[in-house]
This record gives sequence, C-alpha cells and structure tokens, in this order.
Amino acid sequence: SVFNHISGSGNGFVDGDLVKAMFSRPRSFTVDDNGNIYVADRANFAIRKISKS
Repeated sequence: SVFNHISGSGNGFVDGDLVKAMFSRPRSFTVDDNGNIYVADRANFAIRKISKS
C-alpha cells in the first residue's frame, strides 16, 4: 500500500491549512463526493475535515 503525507506537521490538535494542521494518531480517512477528506484523529477523539478550499 502507498501513503502520502498530505497534511500536518507533528502531534497536536491545530486547525488550519494543510501545512499548519496537526493531528494526534490519525487512524483512518474517507473522502466525500465533493473531495473533502475526513480523518479519524484518534488521540484527540475527533473527526477532522480537510476541505479542498
């Protein structure tokens, strides 16, 4: 399998653009029909959204 780094710059919980966003133990993801990416941010107990815009 192939995984590319698309977002984040370390552990934490920071919203922002693809460079500033931080996750803590991202687990899985899905993409909706509009191209938005939803990430299960496991250690932060959150579902995070990465939008195209």
